[in-house]
Amino acid sequence: MPRAQGAAQICPIAICERRQQAATQSGWHGIQLAMTGYDPTLYALVHCGNPGDAAFYENAVSGAQAVLELGCGFGRLIPALSSASARYVGLDLDAGLLLLAATARKALPPEQRARVTLREGDMRSFTMRTRFDRIVIPHSGLYCLQSEADVLKCLRRVRAQLRDDGELVLDAYNADDFHVALEESSMTGGERDWVKQVALDGTRYEVFERTLWRKAKQQLLVSYEYQVNDGVQWRGRIRHRYLLRAQLESLLARAGLKPTLIAGSFKGTRWTRRSEHLVLRARPL
Repeated sequence: MPRAQGAAQICPIAICERRQQAATQSGWHGIQLAMTGYDPTLYALVHCGNPGDAAFYENAVSGAQAVLELGCGFGRLIPALSSASARYVGLDLDAGLLLLAATARKALPPEQRARVTLREGDMRSFTMRTRFDRIVIPHSGLYCLQSEADVLKCLRRVRAQLRDDGELVLDAYNADDFHVALEESSMTGGERDWVKQVALDGTRYEVFERTLWRKAKQQLLVSYEYQVNDGVQWRGRIRHRYLLRAQLESLLARAGLKPTLIAGSFKGTRWTRRSEHLVLRARPL
């Protein structure tokens, strides 16, 4: 995550993803309630998960009878989660992302494919007949909700849909360090950072990002520009409202959930303010 050492600051949304881009160029995780004018296919070319997250979530749901993923997006985790559980349900608000998730489902072996259900819905207000052993919100999905009231609504729905012995598992980039240590002027949206090169339909694009930080609102507005030789051809934007650890713990308690693990990595290392990730597991009170 960004540090306060005077170096050029990089968008917190993207910094965790870039390590994964070096390791793999396939798969991504969708953004719910936060994408503005961002074509899902173009998004898929740039945004990936984090190293070790797929294996972490596969292990977290191993043996579960019913798993719900909130913000399933393109379906990056569908193969791992559906192979480790008896039933998988993926929920997303964006119909375009769900079309891509349906493609991921179609690519599964028939027996595994039969265990996968995709639903269009809002993570703040969804209702299902099933109560789940595991509910997962990977890859900063909770930060797509734009207020603490929305996060609380989501967590209360999680509690209602969890079995009494069930578990919520989520991860996000850790915001505590940069929020305290940096000034808002470090990310004004004026500077453009190169992200990567991608190809679509025979055309190569250089992808850049601009980040505007509204510190008082705990909000990051990140614009992505897909550029060819004659200029920018495509743009998309992601909006996150991040949470500090203390805020998240308070909201969990209000929703009737208690953390059983708060780690700084997918390997379970101790969380500190300077950790890159916040990895959390919680159970009903």
